[in-house]
Amino acid sequence: MQFIFQLKSIGPKLVPFFKTATIYFVLFGDDTRPESPLCCIVKCLPIISLMFFVLMHGMSFSEYYSYSRKVLAGLVFSCIGDAFMVWSTAGYFIPGVAAFAVAQVHCRLHIMYS
Repeated sequence: MQFIFQLKSIGPKLVPFFKTATIYFVLFGDDTRPESPLCCIVKCLPIISLMFFVLMHGMSFSEYYSYSRKVLAGLVFSCIGDAFMVWSTAGYFIPGVAAFAVAQVHCRLHIMYS
C-alpha cells in the first residue's frame, strides 16, 4: 500500500522527464542525429527535468540532504556528458566519456562510503 501512495505522489512529478525523453526519441530517434544546438538542448532536457525533480524535493547544506546533493552533482556531470556526446565526431567523445565517468565514480563513492 505504501508503494501505491508513493507512486501517486511522486509519479506525476516525473512526467516532465518522460515527456522530454519521448520528445528526444521522436525527434532524433533514428541513427542520424545532427550536431546542432537544438539536438543538444533536446538531449539534455530529460536530465535537466530530473535535476528539477531532485530540487523540488528540497535542497540545503544540512546532512539530511547530502544524498540529494550528490545525486544532483551526478546528474550535472551526466548532462555535461550528454552535451559533449552530441558533438562526439568533432572530437568531444573523450570529454563526454570523462564526464560520464566522473558521474559514475561520484555515485559509486557515495554508495561505498555511506
